[in-house]
Amino acid sequence: MKLNTFASAVGILSSGLFATNAFAESKAHGKGHAAHEHGAGKLNLVAEGNKLTAQFEVPSESIYGFEYEPKTAADKKKREAGGEKLKSNIEKMIILDSKLGCKFTTTKLDLHANEADDEAEADAKKPKDAKEQAKHDAEHSETHAEFVAECKSPLAGTKVTFGFSKFFPRVRTVKIQALSGEKQAGAEIEKDKGSIDL
Repeated sequence: MKLNTFASAVGILSSGLFATNAFAESKAHGKGHAAHEHGAGKLNLVAEGNKLTAQFEVPSESIYGFEYEPKTAADKKKREAGGEKLKSNIEKMIILDSKLGCKFTTTKLDLHANEADDEAEADAKKPKDAKEQAKHDAEHSETHAEFVAECKSPLAGTKVTFGFSKFFPRVRTVKIQALSGEKQAGAEIEKDKGSIDL
């Protein structure tokens, strides 16, 4: 997949097609994760000039310990605490060179998004009634977040390292796709070991 302009890249990223296409391609080649795998996250990075957009998806169990819709005050507190921990530590999980002077802001946070299955999987697992649908949704929910880093220097040619497992030990692997100008790169980070170049 080649993109000629950053505007195209942002349009694809914001519509979710970048994530779907990139991960569908990797799965078609026998790589990548199942639609919903505990401990496995997906991260899309798009860099243009001094700006980095980061889109992160992970099973909610990895962020706050469960995937059902919380009903008790204690469960609601755990979910909110997980979201706050993610927002307040993102610059320590997506680590950019301190010389770049980057500042992250959260542009989206959905702590209980229903799992998006592939069409074939969705047809095979389609619940027969509302009760079964509710059970299915309760079993598989994800946290979807988007962050934007505004930096004082251009990001092209810089390295990104990661610290997800330090804050969320249940996040063992993160599948990463990155776009920077005409450059596209991918990596799978295991327990924060590894990096990706923009």
